[in-house]
Amino acid sequence: MNICMTRRAAATSLIATALALALPLTVQAQQTDVRMDESRQGQNGGMGNTQEANIGNASGSAKTNVTVGGLSQTQSGMGNTQKADIGNASGRGQTNVNVGSSTQNQSGMANKQSAAIGNNSGNGATNVQVGNVVQSQSGLGGNNKVNIGNR
Repeated sequence: MNICMTRRAAATSLIATALALALPLTVQAQQTDVRMDESRQGQNGGMGNTQEANIGNASGSAKTNVTVGGLSQTQSGMGNTQKADIGNASGRGQTNVNVGSSTQNQSGMANKQSAAIGNNSGNGATNVQVGNVVQSQSGLGGNNKVNIGNR
């Protein structure tokens, strides 16, 4: 009887310890710090290609601190898409965003570019600083879109 009680107490203690260790990890996972010097994406030729960069976006009640030195996307061809989403918040998410530059270049026909930086929806909150955003296209039927700090 004594041995059973000792094993049960040990198992209970082990479970309590596991929960105590897991709880802070769950809370910490709701905040993210992102620091990136530079990100480059490139595609040459082809058709129907997509480049997408999702960096430090927050949803639910998450918080992110995002620092991006530079993001560069380059494509050539037809029917391509470039999308950059940096530090956007939804729900009750909160973001602090600092972007040095975001550059998107495309050549060809019927290409699309979009950059969304520090936007929020719902009850989210953002603090946004952006150095520069550049979108350039050569060709026919291009579409450019920039959204920064919108609610």
